Amino acid sequence: MRYAHQHNTQALALFQLYPSIEQCLNAFNLESQHRKIRLKPDPLSKEHLLVQKHYLGQVFQQIRVNSSEVADPYPLVRYHLLAFIFNQLL
Repeated sequence: MRYAHQHNTQALALFQLYPSIEQCLNAFNLESQHRKIRLKPDPLSKEHLLVQKHYLGQVFQQIRVNSSEVADPYPLVRYHLLAFIFNQLL
């Protein structure tokens, strides 16, 4: 539970500084030297995006998210999605 709280706090801090999930992930990638989180189009579905965790250049883990949630106009939805991504991949 402590790790989830830490990732939610990190997501909240990044989300207050940057308006989009892509910008938050770019800021996280600049901070981290070895881990990178990237959004990629899902080759199987246009309705989804792949969020991939790269470690030392290799895809280490990935999850699928709805592309509509990434572009949702409501900030709370985007914050929850960013916190979910961090909780799953970090």
